[in-house]
Amino acid sequence: MLKELKCSADYPMVRKAVQFLLATFDIQAKVWRVTPHDTNEFPHAGWWHDEDGSLARTFDDFQIIPRAEIVGLLHHFSSLVSADWLNDVTERTVTDIETIETLGTGGGDDLGYALGLAETAELPQHFKDRLITRVRAVIPTAVSRDPQEWDSYCIAPLKLVSSPQSIVADLFWDALQAHLDYQIDHQTPDGTWDPVWTWGDFYPDVWEQAKREWRGHLTLSALTALHAFGRIEE
Repeated sequence: MLKELKCSADYPMVRKAVQFLLATFDIQAKVWRVTPHDTNEFPHAGWWHDEDGSLARTFDDFQIIPRAEIVGLLHHFSSLVSADWLNDVTERTVTDIETIETLGTGGGDDLGYALGLAETAELPQHFKDRLITRVRAVIPTAVSRDPQEWDSYCIAPLKLVSSPQSIVADLFWDALQAHLDYQIDHQTPDGTWDPVWTWGDFYPDVWEQAKREWRGHLTLSALTALHAFGRIEE
């Protein structure tokens, strides 16, 4: 959010955020956990539950999620971190994205994280080139072009691309247009978009609150994409 608001590196909250990331970095594994260690003690979705290292197994030892996104943000605020350290973590992250077999499976969040890193303006070009090669190779078979699947946890076109300027939009342009039509058709009567997932039996009361919060996030994302593609009348 601070990046989107164009806050500078010397903004106090940015400095504190980067300090937090440096403090929570696993020096040995060179990753960040996807959730704090005490997540089990609070209401959460089932896939965030950690039993005997299950969270690391689910998220491929955190090689991509959340590391790829964090690395991109640190390149944006690179004046706050060591250049050698950042280059080392970036090299490790890019190499893992290049070699991991599961990239783009399931819900595809890892593919979105990899693409986000590739599209980071401040990322050195030699890293960008490697990421673009890998991401573009995976996308043709990973992205769902079937509208019947878009109400499930899949890699729907707009989950990866929210702007015509994306470096991969050309790979599934027709599917993007179809998904924009789909989004318009599936806007609720009150003007929002709902999650296509639930927490199942995990904390049903708290899920209702989380669902409302997700509704706000998904609605903003949908409207932003529709605006970027010129689908909202001025």
